[in-house]
Amino acid sequence: MPVLEPDGNDEPVLRAATGGVLMCATPVDAESLRQRDPASAQRWRSAMREWLGGAMENGYRIDGFVRSGWYVLRRKEVSK
Repeated sequence: MPVLEPDGNDEPVLRAATGGVLMCATPVDAESLRQRDPASAQRWRSAMREWLGGAMENGYRIDGFVRSGWYVLRRKEVSK
C-alpha cells in the first residue's frame, strides 16, 4: 500500500501507514525538480523525511528500492 505518493500535480501526498509492507514514492527526476521547482523539491524532502522517519520509529525498515522509484518498507519482526 503506498503511503507517500505523488498526486495529480506530482506533489507528495501522505497517507496513514498500515500493514506489514509500505511503499514510499520518490520524485521521478529529483535533480530536474530541484532546478525547475525548488519549492516542490523541498516539499518532497520534508514529506519523505517525516514519513520515512515516522515509519522507522514505528518498527519499519527499508527492505528495498524498485526501479520505478519506490522504497519498500517492511515491519521489523519482533523476536520472542
